[in-house]
Amino acid sequence: MIPAFHAPFTIRDAEFALYFADKTGMRAGDEAFATGSVESLEIELSYQEQRSDVHGRPYGRTRHVDESHAITFGHIWSLKKSTGKTFYPARDQQYILVLRWYDQLTWHKRTYFAVTSSGEKLAHSQESYLQDVPFTAKWCARREGLGEPPSLLPETSGVVSYVSEFESLELYSYDPATHVFSPMDSSLLAGRATIIEAAGALEVAFDGVPALHIEAGILSAKDFTALGGTFLVGATLFPRLEFRYGPMLHGSLSAAGELAVADLVEQDTAPAWENHFEFRIGGIWQASIGQGGLAALEISELLA
Repeated sequence: MIPAFHAPFTIRDAEFALYFADKTGMRAGDEAFATGSVESLEIELSYQEQRSDVHGRPYGRTRHVDESHAITFGHIWSLKKSTGKTFYPARDQQYILVLRWYDQLTWHKRTYFAVTSSGEKLAHSQESYLQDVPFTAKWCARREGLGEPPSLLPETSGVVSYVSEFESLELYSYDPATHVFSPMDSSLLAGRATIIEAAGALEVAFDGVPALHIEAGILSAKDFTALGGTFLVGATLFPRLEFRYGPMLHGSLSAAGELAVADLVEQDTAPAWENHFEFRIGGIWQASIGQGGLAALEISELLA
């Protein structure tokens, strides 16, 4: 029997903001469509599992190939910001949902993407009608901390994750203001992957072995694959780094030096993409990975 770990939250004040999502899954417009607070909140995370049995191994391997989030608001006080009227969920509409609450001295913030609602329930209690709304989401960004809580704007920062046959870890965060990749936890880098700028070059290495190298304006790897809208090939390579911005997977780099992106473009200036990763050396742009694929000054398959 597998023991269950229970981590209860004491929710003292839960607030939310709903934003319309555009076709890329990111925020459409600058302001929230609806805001409000909830008296009760239920959050559930589940993983879609896939089992594989490999010859020569004593037992099979179960992988989490996808995730699903269920969020239920109980007893909502909410308003549409444009009309001042009570919010109700629309059919076939995707949202971005931001939740913020407090647990003792700690604040918690979660940004859910690809959010839809299955309807609403109005219940009569003590001469009042109470609104309950269930939501489902496909991806979530989490933050916790002490002190002053952050705003209710969606979290859309870049994250580089290490994915192997046995684990999936967020290794680096990306700051779009400084274009710097910062380790989430330096103790996790050893034996996995690193992104290091030094001596006029930038290198991505797996356990010390280079997989991508940028120097003198040339981005080198062993193989490049332009996959269009699918990442089925890149998703089968282990271990690999996944470059995600919010819910969007922009690229996948394997330890073998295979970079899978949507497209490959050589150009002299940084692309005007939103929500993308930039690789810079000494503050000078060298390459970008984003929704449009890989853009670089020069691309080479000559990495030894």
